[in-house]
Amino acid sequence: MARKSKAVHVRLNPATLALNTAENISAIVSDDVVFRLTKPITLDSYKEGSLWHHEYAPLNIVAYGKTEEESLRDFAGYFASCWRVIAEEEDSRLASDARRMKAMLHELVSEVEPAREFLSR
Repeated sequence: MARKSKAVHVRLNPATLALNTAENISAIVSDDVVFRLTKPITLDSYKEGSLWHHEYAPLNIVAYGKTEEESLRDFAGYFASCWRVIAEEEDSRLASDARRMKAMLHELVSEVEPAREFLSR
């Protein structure tokens, strides 16, 4: 049986966060933006001591929080920051490692849309 893709929601409303999973993530919601992914990704998810960790090694994104929800929210915020700071920047202003990350982000993200449209479906 095929698994359904999920979205990482970062809204403060716990009902919105009910769909969170670290597997088969097809969209990342941060603030008022949704990043639709070209293919589902899986985050490495684990608890170490009192902190939850979520990691996506291909982009070197590591997030953490006191709760799983907080860690996922941190992950989505970090992803959105990478998009704004790196993926939207001109290549000439980026170092070679940042250009590689930009290419990976553009390969991974198929569409960026307002969250209100995504969440209203």
